[in-house]
Amino acid sequence: MRIAVGQMTSVNSHAKNLSVVERLARKAARESCNMLFLPEASAFLGETSQETVAQAQELDTSTVVERFRDLAKEHSLNISFCLHEAAGGEKAYNTQVVLDERGEIKARYRKVHLFDVDVPRGPVLKESRYTVGGTDLVSCDVGGSFVLGLTTCYDLRFPEMYQALRYCHGVNLFSVPSAFTKPTGQAGHWSTLLRARAIENQSYIVASAQAGRHSERRESFGHSMIIDPWGVVVAELGPEETDIAICDLNPKLVESVRQRMPIDQHREVGRAALGWDKK
Repeated sequence: MRIAVGQMTSVNSHAKNLSVVERLARKAARESCNMLFLPEASAFLGETSQETVAQAQELDTSTVVERFRDLAKEHSLNISFCLHEAAGGEKAYNTQVVLDERGEIKARYRKVHLFDVDVPRGPVLKESRYTVGGTDLVSCDVGGSFVLGLTTCYDLRFPEMYQALRYCHGVNLFSVPSAFTKPTGQAGHWSTLLRARAIENQSYIVASAQAGRHSERRESFGHSMIIDPWGVVVAELGPEETDIAICDLNPKLVESVRQRMPIDQHREVGRAALGWDKK
């Protein structure tokens, strides 16, 4: 299974963002990729929360989703992308959508962990002011013996979510579309957390990121990457590139890593010894 991780600098214009997405999709198709992963807010990144909520649409009638459907069909490409989905009232869902090569929706994940943080030497961000948190774990079969677990940005800091997806949903590939802040990225949180989630779950991680300056008030870290089940970064983009990076995923590598270090078995022994299964 050949995949592409895409990186871009989204702004508050569907037209501008979609023109970039079209270019990345064309390149992924030329490189014979089966799937393209795009960052958080790939459809629209507003300068204000009001602007973000105002443009949110319901998925079934969204003209933006329709354009992504067309791209998937045109290039016979599975696509993971993110947008804000109307939730009613003055809030929206931060939603990740997975389309198959026919443009049909395979999965929809509404971000569970909302980013309400005062970043040191960075912005104060309170996502819950304009976003409704999701309540469901979501996974889907994406072919090539891979089951994809859907997570988004701040979810990365909650390992129990990834473990639940692996052990309860059979996931061996995770998507982490993000708009990671520059201060936390520079502090090493981005690469450290991504590699940790790959190593502890013995799974591939695909982390598509926003990059560079979106507006006077917002800048993202970039460094989109793909990490293998042994924790090795096998593909990476720079801090401000608008491009794709490509990797051929190997399900046999997942099996090999899990067989050589059977942490799933050791996990059950540990849980029994600690009495966790009884709680």
